[in-house]
Amino acid sequence: MRNKQIALSILIVIASLSGTESCIATELPKTMSKISVRVIEPKPKEGSFQAQPKTYYRATKQYMRAEEELDKEMNIKALTVANEPDIWMMELVSKTGKKLKDPGPTYNVILPIYGSPVREKELAKLEYGMELDYFTKRKIKASSDKIDGKQVDKFETTADGCLVKLWVDPKSKKPLRISASKDGRTTVFEYVVYEPALKFDAAKFAPPKDVKFAENPPWLVRDRKTAGGGRK
Repeated sequence: MRNKQIALSILIVIASLSGTESCIATELPKTMSKISVRVIEPKPKEGSFQAQPKTYYRATKQYMRAEEELDKEMNIKALTVANEPDIWMMELVSKTGKKLKDPGPTYNVILPIYGSPVREKELAKLEYGMELDYFTKRKIKASSDKIDGKQVDKFETTADGCLVKLWVDPKSKKPLRISASKDGRTTVFEYVVYEPALKFDAAKFAPPKDVKFAENPPWLVRDRKTAGGGRK
């Protein structure tokens, strides 16, 4: 079931929850990462919103962009952009959005692949763009595995009672797949795009100029009224 609020459909957690310290950079980064993933387990219905990839951009701990494809059933296309301390949540069909301000005192955005920093503090440290670091910092060694007949490196560990696996290309070290299993349920994401060193583009971390912002945009009001419902 998809979360009813667009604000939750793309998970963004401000690092004030995690207690890490940071400051706003005075110089722009030189590079940024672009990551696109799609869920392959549980297998989504072909052509459904759940089968579409989600794309993330990040640069340092200050900048983040999360894009969803169009959800044709709900007629929603979500976009969230962060340039700490400013965060914009937007719906691009109606061209409306809501702006938030990180209250601080820390100013980091994090992109957990699984879990929540409130409930699963260790698992939530596994972030998009920092996948391999998560395992190497814990001194976890790779084992050999195969994906579609090709030799790959596999890293495996547990966090918050969850079995987590990462498959990477042995030469480029780019992630290929990642999975998390707990209580008989497994979620697997496949990496469609993984570019860790693109030239920084400041426009990616600013809201589109044609989006109008309000305290309660139409999609947020609608979702509040229908809270408790949802679609499969």
